[in-house]
Amino acid sequence: MTSECLKSCFRMVRTTLAMGLLLVAVPSSPTFAGPFEDGEAALAHRDYATAMRLLRPLAERGHAKAQSFVGWMYEHGRGVQQNSVQAAVWYRKSAEQGDDSAQSSLGLLYSVGDGVPQNNAEAMKWTLMAAKRGNVAAQSAMSTFYKHGLGVPQNYILAYMWVSVSGHDPELEPVARKMLNELAPHMAPSQIAEAENLAQQCIESRYEDCPATREKVAALPSLKSSQVRVPLKVNGGTFLVPIEVNGKITLDFILDSGASDVTLPNDVFTTLKRTGTVKEADIVGLRTYVLADGSKTQSATFTIRSLKVGDIIIENVSASVAPSQGVLLLGQSFLQRFKSWSIDNATGGLLLETR
Repeated sequence: MTSECLKSCFRMVRTTLAMGLLLVAVPSSPTFAGPFEDGEAALAHRDYATAMRLLRPLAERGHAKAQSFVGWMYEHGRGVQQNSVQAAVWYRKSAEQGDDSAQSSLGLLYSVGDGVPQNNAEAMKWTLMAAKRGNVAAQSAMSTFYKHGLGVPQNYILAYMWVSVSGHDPELEPVARKMLNELAPHMAPSQIAEAENLAQQCIESRYEDCPATREKVAALPSLKSSQVRVPLKVNGGTFLVPIEVNGKITLDFILDSGASDVTLPNDVFTTLKRTGTVKEADIVGLRTYVLADGSKTQSATFTIRSLKVGDIIIENVSASVAPSQGVLLLGQSFLQRFKSWSIDNATGGLLLETR
């Protein structure tokens, strides 16, 4: 993921989950017990100037929750000029005293490099502390870390587990459901079942038995710098590769190293022509193929201008047309464009090493 993509991803999480504030309960009585309660109420009523005036002195004297609130106001520019560096300072003071909201917020500052140097390890450390204290925003962020492999090995099982845990908060259930729907296509049913069992153990143990490492889940192979992992779909024991054709439509191909070309059945090819995805200028002609039984057959050939798999785009790929009602095959005209390729059967991922 690019830096800008990461920032967008985490800022969306922080906005959606109302990070660090506004879970404040306003006392029903107009009389408050002291400066902190008055400051907390002012914050909830969005009287930020009053909140800062009351809470800052308490924060300076070491009040952990006041420090967390002061950090939030600095981060968002409420009652004070926005200053992410000062936000991180106050979040850290509070986080070191065990405040889970501050730990979660500090972790996400590290994840995007806002007010502190970008550091996935620090992001993971503080976010995990908050997640194990039951902070649902941190639990959701943990899912994002594992989904994208940020500071930890990429792991869809643990990503699914953490977002399942966070989804037990009724306010976050819709957000969690959306995240689960995004993860599920990349996982086998057995992996989803394992993630759900882990989530249940985590909740029943009050977050003491939430695996944050690979101790309970088999590790993914580490990627070389030139490798890309593409999640595969599973259909009846067959791995399918989602591929975007000519920037217009995504189709599921069966990986077939025995096929010479990328192959599409005639009915799919006809539809692509009708919709303009394949143009007349892309059609090359006819080619004779020798089948496994020794017989020969002719097939129309064409050039696919681009195939996008994951974040990789391969241009000008030779393709052929098979009889209707056949399957879509990802053959050697695509696979030979890579230095190497392999399938990780444990995780259902296609590993492509670029040249």
